[in-house]
Amino acid sequence: MSPSTSLHAGSLPETARMPTTAFNMLQPVIDCLQGTLPGIRVQVGSASPRQIMTCEAQQPPVRELVAYLRHAHPEAGPHYWSARAYTLLVWQPAYFAVLSVHLAGVMPHLQGMGQECHNGFVWGATLPPAPPYSASPEAMIRKAGGMIMQTSQALSCSLAHDISIHPKLAGRLLADHMMAALLVVQQQRPGLRNAVIRTLSQEWLQAANLQGCSGLIPVGLDDGREQLVLERRACCQHFRRHDGGLCSTCPKLKPADRLCMIRRELARPKP
Repeated sequence: MSPSTSLHAGSLPETARMPTTAFNMLQPVIDCLQGTLPGIRVQVGSASPRQIMTCEAQQPPVRELVAYLRHAHPEAGPHYWSARAYTLLVWQPAYFAVLSVHLAGVMPHLQGMGQECHNGFVWGATLPPAPPYSASPEAMIRKAGGMIMQTSQALSCSLAHDISIHPKLAGRLLADHMMAALLVVQQQRPGLRNAVIRTLSQEWLQAANLQGCSGLIPVGLDDGREQLVLERRACCQHFRRHDGGLCSTCPKLKPADRLCMIRRELARPKP
């Protein structure tokens, strides 16, 4: 049995898990997302014109997001504006896919999803009223990986009407979100060993054709345990802001400095 199978052993066939209404079909997904992302608003229905759609077209909300970033952080420049805007556009599809597969046992459709954007941040979404995909965990990961790539490429094209991002950077930023979502899965299911999560990380990267774009590495703690952290391959460009700096997992840091910062963060008491 593979690590992904062990998460949902006994999953029912696709047609056997289809409730009668859109809300009921997607209720496990809504519960899962709102339980792991406190305060987020997820609903089922048709996206509004003010929401960001997962499509290639030029969209006023995307233009407004880029304009907000330019105005709020003029000193940061286009490298930051594009990386930040892209990150905001794709983080929810990536998280929704990974969390839904492993915590809800089904995969919602990402195409047709509308995303809320307020004051320079994307938070909340409307899922299309379509039956979620339900199959073996391996099949769902493959399906979800393809959906993530299609959605991210469409959003990248939509963003390109206002500002461009290099495809290599985009892929690595997207992969970071997928890996970060897997760490949330482990937080919700602490019984999942690091080896299982690391194997799943490779399954997800392969499914999205993002092999080598990100990863997870174990870091030793003072009590002898090992905790997984992001092994990022791309910089989010936050350091370009006047109030910014390099993140603890930033690939711009030397490996020794990165490990020191990560251990210092992990040693801090949780709020």
